[in-house]
Amino acid sequence: MGKKTKWLGNAELNNGSCYSVRASEHAVARMAQRQVDSYAALSAILALGEATLTDLRNTGDEAMVIDSDAGFALVLGFKKNTLFVITAIGKDKVFVKKGTRTYKLND
Repeated sequence: MGKKTKWLGNAELNNGSCYSVRASEHAVARMAQRQVDSYAALSAILALGEATLTDLRNTGDEAMVIDSDAGFALVLGFKKNTLFVITAIGKDKVFVKKGTRTYKLND
């Protein structure tokens, strides 16, 4: 992840875990370009739920969350207790690279 990031919020889970949610400089630019506001992005991330977020944190796997209703997808990754939005993609342009876990919210 790049050094310049934007804080989007904290995810405080019922199991006592707390993650800082940040967007890379690239993701912030793509979110603006695709009209994805930080609240919508954070909501999509939290919609994954406690079990999925904990599993992603523990495995270190990259994930893509697709919000069909809002029309965007986010690529996510963890580094320690920080969850990073790596990029934002329009849902019609989604390409999932091999090894990335995919979660569809509204299908």
